Amino acid sequence: MRRHARTWISAWVLGLSFALVVLGLVPANAAPPTTTGCSATRQLLFEPIPDQGSTTPPENTTTVVVRAVKSNGSTDTTCTDAISLSIANDPGDDTTTLSCASAPCSAPAVKGVATFTASLNVAGSGYVLEACSPTTNGGSCPPVASPHFLSGLFAVYNNSTPCLNNQTCSVTASGAQVSSQISVPGRIGKFVRAGVWGVPEAGPTGVADLANLDCAGYDEISETATTFNYTGTDGKIIVNTISADVMKEIANQGVAHLEWCGASSVPFDDKFGNHAPFDSTLGMFVGLWPDCPPGSGDPMPFAPCVFARNGGGGGTGQIFAAAPPFDQGGARH
Repeated sequence: MRRHARTWISAWVLGLSFALVVLGLVPANAAPPTTTGCSATRQLLFEPIPDQGSTTPPENTTTVVVRAVKSNGSTDTTCTDAISLSIANDPGDDTTTLSCASAPCSAPAVKGVATFTASLNVAGSGYVLEACSPTTNGGSCPPVASPHFLSGLFAVYNNSTPCLNNQTCSVTASGAQVSSQISVPGRIGKFVRAGVWGVPEAGPTGVADLANLDCAGYDEISETATTFNYTGTDGKIIVNTISADVMKEIANQGVAHLEWCGASSVPFDDKFGNHAPFDSTLGMFVGLWPDCPPGSGDPMPFAPCVFARNGGGGGTGQIFAAAPPFDQGGARH
């Protein structure tokens, strides 16, 4: 894959030159937290995995619940340590701040359970938080050695829009290289989300960051990734607009050469008729999305697939795709 110089994207970017960004949540000169329990705790579990819908209100916070667990899987109800949170994987711009309703991000366990209202200020897909207990982690928080108690992967989006019944619901996220619009059939109480982010050109691979998407048979022209999510069960229509500067990377600036290098949470067959391989780092299936059958009308029965490519005016290019129900993921072009 050829790398290109990246134009920085403001707002929500999900890239990563992944130097595990771990925030020091306990000042060096602070007295160690009082520990009156947790001697039976063997691990700290996140229940459920965090979910932050947007970087702007009202969807800009997430409730994080951490449970102290004994070796037999039961809650250590005697645990009263001050449990802290930090960022273990930052797929944003590596300057992301984790903030909580009460600073720092540390809360006493109540009968073995600590609850936080937390917020990350930069969007990205592949965030991981780490929980730490002075007793369970040997007195050092954030920990400098094992054990490490990590959340599952989760995304933070630029924008999140609530939907209404029987009305088309859409949301847009924009960056310097790509903008993305996601539309769904509206369902009351459901949310549609979109995000765009860039990735530093230099940085290790093998980390959970959709900006590392690389599809065989295609030379990605953008250092920008887009991501989408819908909390309902319908399919999604996605329109990504690629800037004129990026389109110049394509010979003759031909939109016919645009492809959709996609990561999907559901299995699919790629452009070459092969089963898209599962990327264990991203936790998604990755490959070039196929074109929808020509003249098929509604593309949704064939999703995921690309159903149109157009010039967007001013030298920009647009690519239109359908994502199936239950699918969430992202793309590079």
